[in-house]
Amino acid sequence: MDFRTGYFAGNLIIFLPWLLIFINRRDLRKEMVIGGLLSLPLVFTAPWFIPEYWNPAYLFGFIPYTKIGVEDVMFAFFPGSIATVIFEYIENKKLVRYSGKKKVRYLNLTPYLLSILIFVGLDLLFPDYSIYNLMLGCAVGAFVIIFTRRDLFEQSVTSGFLFMLLYFVMFTLFNYILYPGYIDNVYSLNNLSGVIVFQLPLEEYVFSFSLGIFWSGIYEYIFNFRTSKR
Repeated sequence: MDFRTGYFAGNLIIFLPWLLIFINRRDLRKEMVIGGLLSLPLVFTAPWFIPEYWNPAYLFGFIPYTKIGVEDVMFAFFPGSIATVIFEYIENKKLVRYSGKKKVRYLNLTPYLLSILIFVGLDLLFPDYSIYNLMLGCAVGAFVIIFTRRDLFEQSVTSGFLFMLLYFVMFTLFNYILYPGYIDNVYSLNNLSGVIVFQLPLEEYVFSFSLGIFWSGIYEYIFNFRTSKR
């Protein structure tokens, strides 16, 4: 099977739930866009995962010049955007001001910046473990948010499981129906834990959970919001 279109097609699958949420919940559109933009810096780390984690083919020919493809931009934006609002969408919640605070304080950026510093720092020290470094960066950011905003605990943990489940469903559609064999041919399985669950590496489950648990509260934390029933 030709896997050259696989990475792009996978992003189109992720785009579908993004579009569904964007159309159905106008009140979440701003949060979705900002959440996606906050995750965009990850696109610059895409070359770090090649080939130690995987080695995907790119549909567009920018890689020799930029080392970053259109697919990387899509994969940085859409998952982060979805994870930001998946709790509000599934649980039918809305955003309200947290404790009457209206100003964004620079300290509110601490979990976000700390997670980036941890990820980058660990990757400079351990460049062969980028996916684990990313997971740890997300985990620390999530811990800071939950520890300092206990009201976001349920939302963050629930979002972690919800996004992991959505990610699993999308990947199953991709892996079983559209591109069977993609994992074996594109992923560097010898460098990973070797644990495969439903033909998906364990790392993909942990990555999606860590992204969901961290990104769910990032908008509320930075801009002083909390969720409430609609």
